[in-house]
Amino acid sequence: MSKERLIRSIYYYRNLGIEYCKTDGSKHYKRNGIEPAEYAIANGRFENFAVVNINKYAERFTVTRDPEDLKKVVDYGHILVGIELDKPKEEVIEDDMGDR
Repeated sequence: MSKERLIRSIYYYRNLGIEYCKTDGSKHYKRNGIEPAEYAIANGRFENFAVVNINKYAERFTVTRDPEDLKKVVDYGHILVGIELDKPKEEVIEDDMGDR
């Protein structure tokens, strides 16, 4: 990279990342019926499944430098956020500070 490289705003990088990370899952899982993530959700095990995969792909990125690994991290994060937001209010556990 050139020392003269243009420094862009955080919003530019965020929007670039958002556009790149738009996904509807891995195509190779769709042809076999239920995706492993759907199975984990149906059995109440998605949180652990997602956290393990987020860590796996984040760590792998440090070696591969492949944006596809980060795309997977973001995808699992989006699904996890969606599951949390979809829970009835009484299921959401608050910590001592009143945070979710």
